[in-house]
Amino acid sequence: MVEDIFSSRACQKLDHQLLFECMKHDELTYLSVDGTVKCTMPLLGQKRPGGKNRQSEPFFINATDAIHTVVTVRGRSGAVVGFWPLLSEKAEHLQEAFLHNLPQAALAQVQCVATDAPSSLMFSRLRSIMPNLQCLCLDPVHLAIKYEYATGRGRTKGSASLRACLGKFNSTDSTVTANRWGAFFTGQRATPLSARERTLRDQILSGGMSASKASSILQQAEAKALAAISKIFRNEVERKGEKKGKFVFQHLAYAAEAERLEWLLNNLRFRSTQPSAVLSLLSSGATSNEALHAEMRSWLRQIQSMHQSSLLLKCSVFRLRKLLEDNTALHRPTARQMTPGHVLARRLGQNLWSTRAWQQFAKEKAQHLPLKRLRDQHTAARRKLILQRAGIIRRLTGKQPQPLLADRRCRVKKRTAFTLLRTAGIIRQGVAKRRAPS
Repeated sequence: MVEDIFSSRACQKLDHQLLFECMKHDELTYLSVDGTVKCTMPLLGQKRPGGKNRQSEPFFINATDAIHTVVTVRGRSGAVVGFWPLLSEKAEHLQEAFLHNLPQAALAQVQCVATDAPSSLMFSRLRSIMPNLQCLCLDPVHLAIKYEYATGRGRTKGSASLRACLGKFNSTDSTVTANRWGAFFTGQRATPLSARERTLRDQILSGGMSASKASSILQQAEAKALAAISKIFRNEVERKGEKKGKFVFQHLAYAAEAERLEWLLNNLRFRSTQPSAVLSLLSSGATSNEALHAEMRSWLRQIQSMHQSSLLLKCSVFRLRKLLEDNTALHRPTARQMTPGHVLARRLGQNLWSTRAWQQFAKEKAQHLPLKRLRDQHTAARRKLILQRAGIIRRLTGKQPQPLLADRRCRVKKRTAFTLLRTAGIIRQGVAKRRAPS
C-alpha cells in the first residue's frame, strides 16, 4: 500500500515539482556527496562487507546486484536531491546513479562536487555528464573524523587543534580575488612539494619537530600545524584509527601530500568565486551529509532485517520528506523558526488528492489486486470447491467438518473467568454488604 501511494502520479508529480524548484533556485551548483554503510547491514540475501556472515544465511543476490552503501547528495543550501542505495562509492557507480536519477538540466547546473575521496578518474567520469563541472573538493572535516576514530569518537585537544587548522580551507577573504589561489585542480600535474615542505611532512611521521617550535606554531595557527600536532599530541597520533588499521600520523602524512593539498585548496578556489549570500548556507565539505546519515541511522535503528525493495522504498520516502522540509523552510519562510518536523506537518496539511481523485485511485488499484484477479478468474471453481469441502474432509478424517462462520455465530460462547456475565455491579473489596432494614 505504501509503495502504491508513493509511486502514484500525485506523489511523482510532487517529487518532480520539488526538484524543479531546486533547479530554479540554483540548488545544484554545489553538491556534497557521501555514503554510509551501516544502513545496509540488515539487508538479507547478500554477502556483508568484510566477510562476516551467518553460516545459515543463504545468498540469493548476485555480487553485482548487492547494495553496500547508501549515497546521499545535498545541494548548496542543504536540500537532499539524492538518496541512492548503490554497490559502492566508486566513480563508475556514482556516474550511473547521477545519470539515472537526475535530469540533464540538473546535471548541467553542477559546478562543484565535494567528496571525501576525490580523484582524477572521478573528475573525468563526472565531467562527461556534467558539462559545467569546474572542480572536485576534498572534505576538510573528514581528516578530523578519522583522527577522532582513534580516540573513541571523542573530542580531544589534538582534534580541536586539527579542526582549527582545517577550518582555514572554508574561510574566505573579500580582499583576496579568486586568482590568488590559482586554477582549479583536476587531478593532473599537482605542484610538487618543496624541500622544506617534504621535511615538514617527514616530521609528521617521526614527530621530530622541537616542542617549543611546535607550541608556537599552534598558538599562531601557522600552515606547519600538522607537524606541530604530530609532536605536541604524540600519544594521540600514535593510536590506530578505526578504518584500515592505520596510525593517525599516517593519515596526517597522507593529507600533506601534494595531490591531497590541491584537492583541499579547491575549497578556497571555489568559495572565493561565490557571493556572501551563497556562502552563508554552504556546508563544509560533506559535513551536512554526515548529519543526514546520523538521522537516517536513527530511523533504521530498530530494524534487524530488511529486503532490498524495502530499503529502496524507504530511501525514496526519506528523500521526498527531506525535500519537502528544506524547500518549504527555505523558499516559503514562516514568521518564526520552526523544527523540521513542524514544517513538515504544516506542509502535509495540503491534500494531494481530492475526494474524487482518491476514490478513482483506490478503484484503479483494486482492479490490480491479486485477490481480485483470483476471484474474477476462478469464481465457479471456488463455489464448486466450497460445496465439495464438507464431503472431502469427511472422507479424509472420518469426522464432521468444522462448522462454517454462519454456524459459529449461533453457538453459545464459552465462558471463562474473564467473560462471565455480570448480574450485578462489581463489589469493591472492603465494602460490606448493607443489611436490609428490619
